[in-house]
Amino acid sequence: MKQKKEEILYSGCSDCTIRSWSVRSGECLRIYKGHEGGINSLKISGVVLYSGSDDGTIRAWNILRDECLVKYVGHRGIVSCLVVDKNRLFSGGYDKVICAWELIEEEQM
Repeated sequence: MKQKKEEILYSGCSDCTIRSWSVRSGECLRIYKGHEGGINSLKISGVVLYSGSDDGTIRAWNILRDECLVKYVGHRGIVSCLVVDKNRLFSGGYDKVICAWELIEEEQM
Protein backbone atom coordinates (compact mmCIF):
# COMPACT_ATOMS: atom_id res chain seq x y z
CA MET A 1 0.00 0.00 0.00
CA LYS A 2 1.37 3.42 -0.95
CA GLN A 3 1.94 5.73 2.03
CA LYS A 4 0.39 9.18 1.68
CA LYS A 5 2.89 12.04 1.87
CA GLU A 6 2.22 14.40 4.77
CA GLU A 7 1.15 17.92 3.83
CA ILE A 8 3.30 20.55 5.53
CA LEU A 9 2.72 24.27 5.95
CA TYR A 10 5.56 26.72 6.68
CA SER A 11 5.17 29.98 8.60
CA GLY A 12 7.56 32.86 9.15
CA CYS A 13 7.44 34.38 12.62
CA SER A 14 8.35 37.68 14.25
CA ASP A 15 10.45 35.74 16.80
CA CYS A 16 13.08 35.15 14.05
CA THR A 17 12.05 31.53 13.44
CA ILE A 18 10.38 29.51 10.71
CA ARG A 19 8.03 26.74 11.74
CA SER A 20 6.80 23.71 9.83
CA TRP A 21 3.31 22.45 10.66
CA SER A 22 1.37 19.28 9.94
CA VAL A 23 -1.73 20.32 8.01
CA ARG A 24 -3.59 17.26 9.28
CA SER A 25 -2.83 17.48 13.01
CA GLY A 26 -1.82 21.13 13.43
CA GLU A 27 1.32 19.97 15.27
CA CYS A 28 4.52 21.99 14.98
CA LEU A 29 7.02 19.61 13.37
CA ARG A 30 10.20 21.68 13.25
CA ILE A 31 11.56 25.09 14.20
CA TYR A 32 14.27 26.60 11.99
CA LYS A 33 16.54 29.12 13.74
CA GLY A 34 19.29 31.38 12.42
CA HIS A 35 17.82 34.73 11.40
CA GLU A 36 18.27 37.78 13.64
CA GLY A 37 15.03 39.47 12.56
CA GLY A 38 11.43 38.55 11.85
CA ILE A 39 10.64 36.45 8.78
CA ASN A 40 8.74 38.27 6.01
CA SER A 41 8.91 35.97 3.01
CA LEU A 42 9.13 32.26 2.27
CA LYS A 43 9.54 30.36 -0.99
CA ILE A 44 9.87 26.61 -1.56
CA SER A 45 11.70 25.21 -4.58
CA GLY A 46 12.14 21.44 -4.57
CA VAL A 47 13.62 20.47 -1.19
CA VAL A 48 14.88 23.99 -0.46
CA LEU A 49 12.97 26.54 1.62
CA TYR A 50 14.12 30.16 1.23
CA SER A 51 13.44 32.71 3.96
CA GLY A 52 13.75 36.49 3.80
CA SER A 53 14.12 38.44 7.02
CA ASP A 54 14.08 41.84 8.71
CA ASP A 55 17.82 41.30 9.27
CA GLY A 56 18.41 41.85 5.53
CA THR A 57 19.48 38.27 4.85
CA ILE A 58 18.08 35.28 3.00
CA ARG A 59 18.68 31.73 4.09
CA ALA A 60 18.32 28.52 2.09
CA TRP A 61 17.20 25.52 4.16
CA ASN A 62 17.26 21.90 3.06
CA ILE A 63 13.89 20.69 4.39
CA LEU A 64 14.86 17.00 4.19
CA ARG A 65 18.02 17.43 6.29
CA ASP A 66 16.73 20.36 8.40
CA GLU A 67 19.87 22.42 7.86
CA CYS A 68 20.81 25.81 6.52
CA LEU A 69 22.69 25.46 3.22
CA VAL A 70 23.67 29.08 2.66
CA LYS A 71 23.11 32.60 3.94
CA TYR A 72 22.76 35.36 1.34
CA VAL A 73 23.80 38.85 2.48
CA GLY A 74 23.24 41.90 0.29
CA HIS A 75 20.16 43.89 1.27
CA ARG A 76 20.38 46.95 3.52
CA GLY A 77 16.98 46.40 5.06
CA ILE A 78 13.99 44.09 5.23
CA VAL A 79 13.76 41.36 2.57
CA SER A 80 10.14 41.38 1.48
CA CYS A 81 9.84 39.00 -1.48
CA LEU A 82 11.53 35.98 -3.06
CA VAL A 83 11.26 34.28 -6.47
CA VAL A 84 13.17 31.25 -7.77
CA ASP A 85 13.67 30.84 -11.52
CA LYS A 86 15.80 27.93 -12.74
CA ASN A 87 19.26 28.44 -11.19
CA ARG A 88 18.65 31.93 -9.75
CA LEU A 89 17.02 33.39 -6.69
CA PHE A 90 15.64 36.92 -6.89
CA SER A 91 14.96 38.97 -3.78
CA GLY A 92 13.38 42.34 -3.23
CA GLY A 93 13.60 44.52 -0.18
CA TYR A 94 12.64 47.73 1.53
CA ASP A 95 15.99 49.12 0.37
CA LYS A 96 14.37 49.37 -3.12
CA VAL A 97 16.86 46.86 -4.53
CA ILE A 98 16.29 43.61 -6.41
CA CYS A 99 19.15 41.14 -6.00
CA ALA A 100 19.86 38.14 -8.27
CA TRP A 101 21.68 35.24 -6.64
CA GLU A 102 23.26 32.24 -8.37
CA LEU A 103 22.09 29.11 -6.58
CA ILE A 104 24.68 26.69 -5.26
CA GLU A 105 24.58 23.11 -6.56
CA GLU A 106 22.80 21.73 -3.47
CA GLU A 107 19.92 24.15 -4.07
CA GLN A 108 19.35 22.98 -7.64
CA MET A 109 17.51 19.76 -6.86
